[in-house]
Amino acid sequence: MRLKALQLKTQDPENAVDFYLNILGMQLVQTYQSDKALINILQFSKSNTQLELHFDKRQQHYKSKYQQESNDIYWKYSLFVDNIQQVYSTLSNQIEGINEPFQFGNIGYLMHTKDIENYQIEFIQKTFKQSISLPLPLKANKTFPLYELPVMGLISLRTKDPVKSIHFYETFFGMKLLVRMYVDRSNGFTLYFLGDNGLIAPNPNIDAIENREWMYQQNSAFIELQYYWSSEHQEEFELQTKEEEPIGFKGVKFETKDLEKVKSDFLEKNISFRSNVNVIQSRNEIQIMSPDKYVIIIQENESENN
Repeated sequence: MRLKALQLKTQDPENAVDFYLNILGMQLVQTYQSDKALINILQFSKSNTQLELHFDKRQQHYKSKYQQESNDIYWKYSLFVDNIQQVYSTLSNQIEGINEPFQFGNIGYLMHTKDIENYQIEFIQKTFKQSISLPLPLKANKTFPLYELPVMGLISLRTKDPVKSIHFYETFFGMKLLVRMYVDRSNGFTLYFLGDNGLIAPNPNIDAIENREWMYQQNSAFIELQYYWSSEHQEEFELQTKEEEPIGFKGVKFETKDLEKVKSDFLEKNISFRSNVNVIQSRNEIQIMSPDKYVIIIQENESENN
């Protein structure tokens, strides 16, 4: 299996697609439509992971924007870029509320902004600020509005039980923990980064600083898990998916060439799942619930249906 897509709900599909095409330089690779739903699938040409924007036509009377809270399961997604100052210079003329790039300790050289529906976007330079070695920028056009093409790098989620969540992704999705970061900020949290099992970090120590820049230079996306220290002991703190709301996080999608084998493996390990035929995309898939109660879709590779 491989990590295929982040799924977000949209209430303004036309303007949302326009933002990702003309501001960030994504490509619209596929559109699926029925009388009930519209799905726009976007992707950077250098990236292996997609962004799916799901619009429920039955809720089109809503015109809400996403309101993020600190206990949402979904946090943000991150884009890896070569030259964050160039990206900032370009976007600061087009987006309100974008913050200037800053070196955040030994975490990364980054900045934050939001799309038109209030979803947080984090940009991370592929190298730390003090170790910059950047290529010349590309000529800006419709393909390269940021003078470069970012990579979909991180899908960031929250967990109250990192041990269980890491085991879940490693055991059932072929991922492995490659990087860990401790952040002593506010009440403190730990970040865990899981990537493709075939990736080999330069240092086997998951806390090694050099693994961080290495991670930002990959073309495949990572699952980032944020764990607030001691949150598992706080009964009043509950993570929420907001799955019933018309805007917000919808899920994470993986893709496999052999869905029947995945089903067999899950049955053998007593893992509950629900089989489904995705009518709008004409794809077989299964749905599984993560330890933190958000939906993960495992979909059959499209080539298997051709």
